[in-house]
Amino acid sequence: MINYRDPDAPPLMMIAANPTGQESAVSFRFQLFDPAGATSSEIAAHVNLARACAAADRPSEPAPTYDSVVVSLSTGMSGRGRPNVWTAHRGEHLVGKGIVSLPADENTDLSLIDVQVHPEHRRRGIGTGLLQRMMPTITTPGRVTVASWTTIEDTPAAHWARHLGFRVTKRVVVQALDLETVDRGLWELPAPAGYRLAHWRDSAPEHLVESFAAARNAINDTPIGDLTLQIPQWTVDRVRREEAVLRDRNVEQHVVVAVHEQSNRVAGLTALQFYSPDAPLGYQHDTAVLAGHRGLGLGAVVKAAMLRLISAERPATRRLVTSTDAEQAPARRMNQRVGFEPVRTAIVVETPATDLAARVRAAQPL
Repeated sequence: MINYRDPDAPPLMMIAANPTGQESAVSFRFQLFDPAGATSSEIAAHVNLARACAAADRPSEPAPTYDSVVVSLSTGMSGRGRPNVWTAHRGEHLVGKGIVSLPADENTDLSLIDVQVHPEHRRRGIGTGLLQRMMPTITTPGRVTVASWTTIEDTPAAHWARHLGFRVTKRVVVQALDLETVDRGLWELPAPAGYRLAHWRDSAPEHLVESFAAARNAINDTPIGDLTLQIPQWTVDRVRREEAVLRDRNVEQHVVVAVHEQSNRVAGLTALQFYSPDAPLGYQHDTAVLAGHRGLGLGAVVKAAMLRLISAERPATRRLVTSTDAEQAPARRMNQRVGFEPVRTAIVVETPATDLAARVRAAQPL
């Protein structure tokens, strides 16, 4: 990952309000954004934008970290493909951005989008103007469905998505764990008799990689509702390819597994990712337990072991975030058992690419 930190960079400042509240179409400039060639000031503007949107849409949560914004621009989250970024400007101020990601492997029929507009400049057509520039990439041949996995329920972005014809295909509950305030006694969960815990960073050991891949497929038992999504089919080769991609993107991955001692095979697992070596924010990814080993609390056991490990090895970590299907109450209770608390509900929205293209063509151009 590119490191944009610059000790001589200007401080991160909020964009000043427009006192008239009036803007014309000619006020805005749209362009492709190349993070590899960005200056520190340009990255600072993106951090400002992300923090302003978060303050308006999820005011009870901490502001986005510098690293998380850089990741969204340069490498994207695992499984989503590299981001293509467009920006909207009023004069010299960044007032909006749009990101299109094109997943590889599975979901090659999907275009994933994320559009953010500064709260002081919303309802002026900036989001639609960004979509107009993004459409050639969104409608890349074979990409028949457009989805957003980052929309917060009951926000202007959710209402705008419905206006554009997107439908809600899934609701997820985002949960967070504050490592500075959590009761660490919740993590004292020993492995049940007949199981042992193992941990690795970045690469699975050869003697466990095959059963680890098989155990990862247990996540496929979770219903996905109306979501247009193909769940990965994990093999040893797929695990090794993902590990290589994460290394290439400088993503630090930790895995904790519960090994069934009699068979010496992975029975349950959890994975946690950090998008830079010193990131204070971590993302809890898949947690899965094979059907024949459920009912023993292995999911909570591996998560508790992960939390003990991270608190000891990465003392600068402050917060962990995960998400679960809104209809999967047992998964949310498992997270709460080790200290995760719900912070918001997000929605996944989708629409056919041809329908969105028609609506965007009909919109007043900016």
